[in-house]
Amino acid sequence: MINNSCARVITLAKHLSINHVVVCDLEPLLALPGKIDSLIIDSEDGFSQLGQSRALLSRELGYPDTSLWNMVTGGPVELEPSIGSLADWNRFHNTDATLITLPSRIPEGRLKGAVLAPYDGSICHQRFANDRWSSTSRDFMYNVTYEGLHEAFYRLGARRVGLTHLSGIKTRLGSFDSHATSWQVEAVLHFSRAHPDLESVTFWDTTPGNPVQDSVDRLSSSTGPGEHRPIARSSNSRWGIEFVTLNWPKSVSGGAS
Repeated sequence: MINNSCARVITLAKHLSINHVVVCDLEPLLALPGKIDSLIIDSEDGFSQLGQSRALLSRELGYPDTSLWNMVTGGPVELEPSIGSLADWNRFHNTDATLITLPSRIPEGRLKGAVLAPYDGSICHQRFANDRWSSTSRDFMYNVTYEGLHEAFYRLGARRVGLTHLSGIKTRLGSFDSHATSWQVEAVLHFSRAHPDLESVTFWDTTPGNPVQDSVDRLSSSTGPGEHRPIARSSNSRWGIEFVTLNWPKSVSGGAS
């Protein structure tokens, strides 16, 4: 069953459709006509959106799911160009906030590509938050979302982007972090304002409760979501995959207020 709601188009982004889809796995979302042509997904593997979608992403994008060695030992000896290996490296071993952009290798695939994004359960999040497990960094959520959209838009040529919630608090505490949702929505609005060719962003969840609509309504106030502040980014390619490292000064305030 699909719970498909569309947040109203706000004044600051008249051209943009912000959707919220609650569906158990990725296949029904891809089956919705014209819904998404790319995906920004957090690097949490296992019992998660990526874990449930890894085999499908492998077929759609043309990258190995995970190696036999990884399956047997529980982890790769070294980084390899499989979705599972890249996600685990980005979550457990990479201390830099890094976006891993996977352009599709399947011309007839339904996705132009995917971006594996760090989230607040990634080891790199410790650099930006006061406490890894109880404090989610606003700048982390905002910057990873904004730059993920940049990768999808420019490197993948995407115009209808799917996006997961980048806070693992939904699995740790059984509820969504409304602060993180607000910061992600803010990044979407800023990016769309500078990129009017972006057609839609679809927040994808597997359980209800993510307050996307509330965040859109609040940020549609007359004051608006403020201004975007550019950050430093550097990139390198390996196996035709782009690794984009993000860097910014740690906020004095640290995590959510």
